[in-house]
Amino acid sequence: MRAGIVRSSELGDFVRECDNRGGPQHPNCVEFIRDFKLQFDTLVDQSIDPFSEAYVAQQVALYEELALRKLNQDDGEQAAVGIEERVNTPNPYGHAHTAFLAKHSRAVLSALMAANVPPAAKILDMGSGWGLSSEIMAFCGVEVTAVDINPDFIELNRRRAERLGLPIKAFHSTFDEFETAERFDAALFYECLHHAVRPWTAIKRVGSLLKPGGKVVFTGEPINDNWKNWGLRTDPLAVYCIHKFGWFESGWSMSFLHSAFDRAGFRLSIAQGVGTDNGPIGVAVRKDEADGHDFTIAAPYMTALSQLHEALGRRPSARRPTAVLAALRRIAVAPVSRFLRP
Repeated sequence: MRAGIVRSSELGDFVRECDNRGGPQHPNCVEFIRDFKLQFDTLVDQSIDPFSEAYVAQQVALYEELALRKLNQDDGEQAAVGIEERVNTPNPYGHAHTAFLAKHSRAVLSALMAANVPPAAKILDMGSGWGLSSEIMAFCGVEVTAVDINPDFIELNRRRAERLGLPIKAFHSTFDEFETAERFDAALFYECLHHAVRPWTAIKRVGSLLKPGGKVVFTGEPINDNWKNWGLRTDPLAVYCIHKFGWFESGWSMSFLHSAFDRAGFRLSIAQGVGTDNGPIGVAVRKDEADGHDFTIAAPYMTALSQLHEALGRRPSARRPTAVLAALRRIAVAPVSRFLRP
């Protein structure tokens, strides 16, 4: 049995079937959702200005059709958190899924490398969630300010930071409402910018909190060509999360993402193949500071790392040991010491 074509009116049954199979990422569910295709009724005119309120309204209407609720992110962007069970665990998730934790840790560390932040940097961790990204950055000597819309996440972050002695301050706020007199060397969006209904305003808002030369960094964000510019993602996992949890799950084309950063006053550069699930990492600086910024500092290391991932990702029968060794050598000779300069 496979899901096939699923109308928006049938999403309740679709979610229940996914749950009966262990959830959309469980091996028992993978075959079921393989040929999933969503049919919806909301009309979206992709010819109009994607930054306009008219276009935003169309995507909000699509969200409400799929979620069967009004858009209210103060309520919809929440998740159940077992604070007491996780305060004393080795990681904020309270589990030992080694490959999962390694993947996400590597993505955060690669973003720090790509951003070339100074020693003892102050970084704003937007949408910090469970707090893994904040704890990883704090371990690396960063003074972290964590911001999330879920008060339970913030309480978990605070209590774990206190127990571990980590330099993390956590605040309950939305992207658009967070205020502080502090200024930061960088702001990280890790798997969260796509929850912003108007990401260009979130980027501009966060940009106003950066020091001169400060950077906006992202990884784990959905860049695809499902829409000409941007819109709600219609893959089975995104639709499942929209309907079951009420999350706003959008995605953008690469050209639109560059335009969104440009509109917010930033110049964006992309390191391909080194982020979450070998996706991109973005690093942006203010346009009036871009001429003096060396985006090539991270290039040798990031390119070599991307080539290593590509070589290791091939089937064992097609994997060439020489390609793996060559990528490892390029990583070894990349000018990593240059990352350490202020």
